[in-house]
Amino acid sequence: MRGMILKRSIPAAGVSRLASIAVGAALLALSVSASAAPAADADLIARGAYLAKAGDCIACHTATRGKPFSGGLPMNTPMGRIYSTNITPDAETGIARYSEADFAAAMRKGVAKDGHNLYPAMPYPSYARTSDADIHALYAYFMRGVQPVSQPNRKPDIPWRAECALAAEVLESAVRRRCALSGCPRQGCAVESWGLSRPDARPLRCMPYRAWDRVPGEGAQ
Repeated sequence: MRGMILKRSIPAAGVSRLASIAVGAALLALSVSASAAPAADADLIARGAYLAKAGDCIACHTATRGKPFSGGLPMNTPMGRIYSTNITPDAETGIARYSEADFAAAMRKGVAKDGHNLYPAMPYPSYARTSDADIHALYAYFMRGVQPVSQPNRKPDIPWRAECALAAEVLESAVRRRCALSGCPRQGCAVESWGLSRPDARPLRCMPYRAWDRVPGEGAQ
């Protein structure tokens, strides 16, 4: 009849076949996504491992016959001995509780998660302008690519008088007066003073090469 729309019914077998195809497509998409995520994580961790090796992190953060990155390496200074810290992802003695922002602050500014200043044996001025991408890769490696080791950190063998002597070398005048007046009843005076002079922590940006950026006379025949 005119004006009527004829409806064709789909056989039950056809409906079942369409449902099977839809379910199969969904499972395929999930499997592809699931396989892509571990591959991306593996690439990120591998890049972090490469950066850690380039920075030679293991040299300072591994004691003789110690486990990788578990710290405890003694470093002699004119003021006394300090020990490298545990940077494995151990929850109690390592850096497992560091967020990526905490990790970046330690790398770029020499400030630990609890806010105390790290000794300048940690060469954070050299890492101050590490890019966000590299910080992200390093964090992924140390959190997921390094074996956690339970090993408490050792306190430095630096008497407070030696801390004051170091402070006198590096402090601004106002902080030097505070050191003299307070008698430095606790450790950390010199380290806090060192932290007053922070390096530029803005990440470096890759700039396009331009011919006129060459050093004058470079490549001259």
